[in-house]
Amino acid sequence: MYNREKIKYHTVVQEQLKLNKEKIMKHDKLEEDPLYMDLVKRFDSLELKIDKIILALNPNKERYTYPDFIKEHYPTKLNKLEARIYKESQSVTGGEFANWFQNLTEKERSVYTKIYGH
Repeated sequence: MYNREKIKYHTVVQEQLKLNKEKIMKHDKLEEDPLYMDLVKRFDSLELKIDKIILALNPNKERYTYPDFIKEHYPTKLNKLEARIYKESQSVTGGEFANWFQNLTEKERSVYTKIYGH
């Protein structure tokens, strides 16, 4: 993975971690439970580690949020060619995929790359 891809991955993981932590923190009744407190500590520790990884990979402090990830990898409006490539790529399985992909034109491959990011 390139640094930019790693940054994207870690920031998406970080965003999901924060959402899950918020769900867990809503249970005030559990504050006395040692298992609950252990889980909160683990979330905090994991969050700090992910922050350190992002800072190490990203000296320019570039942010990549979960909504950015969704916009990039799951476009909402597809033109006819994009819709066809998406539909075909989802229906092709296993070993058939390699043959299907090799038979794409250069334009179709660029559309595939645009849709899936690779």
